[in-house]
Amino acid sequence: MKKIEAILFDFGGTLDHDGRDWFTRLFRILQPAGEFSTCEEFESCADQAAQAICFMEDTPTLSMAETVERICQQIQIRCPGKNGTRPSAWDPAQVSELFVNESRQYLERNRRVLAQLRKQFRLGVISNNWGNTAGWCRHYRLHEYLDTMIDSTVVGSVKPDPGIFQAALHDMKLAPEQCIYVGDRYDCDVEGSRAAGLFPIWIVNENNHPLHPKQTAAVPKIHNLLELLTMDFSALESL
Repeated sequence: MKKIEAILFDFGGTLDHDGRDWFTRLFRILQPAGEFSTCEEFESCADQAAQAICFMEDTPTLSMAETVERICQQIQIRCPGKNGTRPSAWDPAQVSELFVNESRQYLERNRRVLAQLRKQFRLGVISNNWGNTAGWCRHYRLHEYLDTMIDSTVVGSVKPDPGIFQAALHDMKLAPEQCIYVGDRYDCDVEGSRAAGLFPIWIVNENNHPLHPKQTAAVPKIHNLLELLTMDFSALESL
């Protein structure tokens, strides 16, 4: 078994939070406004909004704050509003500000985690994104510790497809069994990285615990990236 040489990370929900994805966080911000009767209704609007911005030419150039605001604008277009009336009252710019201010705290803390991990491992990011991943990593100065920043839009492969993981391995000239992948989504991150031959670590919280614990019992789990600093990675190498 080859020695673990690198740790690769998801971005949204992993580097910018402790396991909460963007839709979950946006719903928590918007829920008090009473715009959506259920989380499922919100996620349907949000998914359509995320798809819609893919077709806007300047989306890959947007900052994280601008991207969140644009998604919110697209959600608002699709939002039924209170009692079915439009326009909805909430302000996409204010929602974006709340969202990004919260993200910044996690990004600043996790930047320090990356600095510590970098002393022992090579590091990288693999994200399903709109072409913005490298720009966001540079903006928050994560890039100083990263060997590769892979974006699904740039490489034309979306997690859990193995191709997006293979793009990072090619960049770093490493075999999959030399790499750990840390992410918050079981389907995209755990199953995707495992299928590509990497060792998955799942960052979990109350929102993404497994529905079937027996199915996921063998997956190493953490609640935040700080736990990586004290983890015994030799156990993974022996699997």
